[in-house]
Amino acid sequence: RKLTTGKTDGEIWEKMGEVCLGCGGCTFLCPTCNCFTVFDHQNSTGGVRERHWDSCSFECFTREASGHNPRKEQHQRLKSRFFHKLSYQFVLRNGRHACVGCGRCISACLGEDSMPEVTARIRREEWC
Repeated sequence: RKLTTGKTDGEIWEKMGEVCLGCGGCTFLCPTCNCFTVFDHQNSTGGVRERHWDSCSFECFTREASGHNPRKEQHQRLKSRFFHKLSYQFVLRNGRHACVGCGRCISACLGEDSMPEVTARIRREEWC
């Protein structure tokens, strides 16, 4: 509920951003993550559109054509990812949470920012 209503302390996300390596391991192993980047390749006979697997954990993922990046800082990307995985709005739209509790993010995370750990800390309102 705290994630959905935006009532999480901003300091939590900043501290998480300091710990997160931004490697994308958690998103690449997550069975419900499906972010991609589109590349258009043109040639004399037409062109091809390719979708490449990507991660919302990478700084370049949200960068716009103008150069503006609405989620330049790591903590902003983490907050967005956790919101999409755990918010009630996602449940209303899709009938379930995006986090299925498989634990793959736990094994992938070198920075201790796994979904269960962070969720527990937000519930307890603590961050060490």
